[in-house]
Amino acid sequence: RVSGVKVLVVEDSVFFRKLIVPFLANVGYEVMEAATPMEAISIVEKRGPVFDIIVTDIEMPEMDGFELTAQLRADPRMARVPILAYTSTVNEIFKQRAEKVGMNGIILKTDRESLLEEITRQLSGNREAA
Repeated sequence: RVSGVKVLVVEDSVFFRKLIVPFLANVGYEVMEAATPMEAISIVEKRGPVFDIIVTDIEMPEMDGFELTAQLRADPRMARVPILAYTSTVNEIFKQRAEKVGMNGIILKTDRESLLEEITRQLSGNREAA
């Protein structure tokens, strides 16, 4: 079990939020959820860089996960916080865009084990760099 790790999940689908938030919480992560990218930006603006990692969907109305990542990366406080895309579509175009905006990884929504592995990998990498 993990403790003290704060995760922000940005997901417009209630269905996927109801799957992923309890899944991460059961592992021991402290999970906050945002139903829209704008809500996520608002949370980050109010709370600052308190999150250890952000997990975001890519395909959302109003603003996609790439635009959200670009906006978060524009905030110097968020420059080093790992951002993972957790999406139903993974292809070369998405991988290239993810890298371009500063996402740290892209994982299929059907692969929850890979999500856990990638969160662990990103957080251990961040602690070594700090």
